[in-house]
Amino acid sequence: MEYLHYFLHATVALVAMVNPLEAAQFFPTFTQGATPAQLRQAALKATFYAFTILTVSALVGRYILMAFGISTSAFQAAGGLVIMTVGFRMLWGEAQTAKEPSAANVNPAESVGLLVPFVMPIVTGPGAITTAITLTTRDEGVVNLVVVLGAILLNAVILWFSLRASVMMEKWLSVRAQKLISRFMGLILLAIGAQMAMSGVRAFFVDRL
Repeated sequence: MEYLHYFLHATVALVAMVNPLEAAQFFPTFTQGATPAQLRQAALKATFYAFTILTVSALVGRYILMAFGISTSAFQAAGGLVIMTVGFRMLWGEAQTAKEPSAANVNPAESVGLLVPFVMPIVTGPGAITTAITLTTRDEGVVNLVVVLGAILLNAVILWFSLRASVMMEKWLSVRAQKLISRFMGLILLAIGAQMAMSGVRAFFVDRL
């Protein structure tokens, strides 16, 4: 039950940070003029890239911290503050990052072009990567890592469905509804970030007692 709760916690944190709804809003901009087959291919590639980036971050992030001499508790506290900052910005209607698309449309058949302007930093920006690493710092057990990887996989599935349905979502949701959803996710991120930061600070001082 404990790991099921953490799986839901990790899934919500990643969904709030990756924000598939916002990604779906930008996806048509980067794939204008594409055929239905190209759109399907682009959605699959973008999802694969996002999944790979988050998975690698979760797997090797801890070792990168060790290389720089950073404790997992300190990174957890710092990661929580980063997530809180993003949550504040989303709650008050500001974008997570500079997310204005390039004037030149990206050919969805070009995987490198799809990776750089769309997947990074729109889908998996610094906040999402930080979240993936921070979630793995809860403990060093294999089960915890598997739980986080499962949450990343579920997020990839949600992202794929969102990108595939991006054209229909523009018709279904009004701009007001999209803003309300974004602000609600910002509040969720703010709470998750606060919890992570406090847990990290507590663990940091406990380790030194």
